[in-house]
Amino acid sequence: MKKLLQSIAILAVTSMIFGCAGGRPGPNDFVYGEINFGDNRSDSYKSGAKAGCDTAKGDYRKNHRKFNNDMDYHEGWFDGRKWCQDPYWQLSL
Repeated sequence: MKKLLQSIAILAVTSMIFGCAGGRPGPNDFVYGEINFGDNRSDSYKSGAKAGCDTAKGDYRKNHRKFNNDMDYHEGWFDGRKWCQDPYWQLSL
């Protein structure tokens, strides 16, 4: 009985870990490069995320008017820059 309970517990934990890992993007997810920014994003957010991502990769892009006046663009730009940074660069700080 004890081994059965241990087996069930191990199976349950393994299922929880691997059942939630990765997966394909949903039909409404905004994916740029290899980064999935999630679903239900405005066009302005997407534009900002693309510019922020390109900036993180060394090609500085920012629409300053939108950045200063459009919170979706502003948030997208920072999210894009954060998520597209080279993780090796971050570790070297």
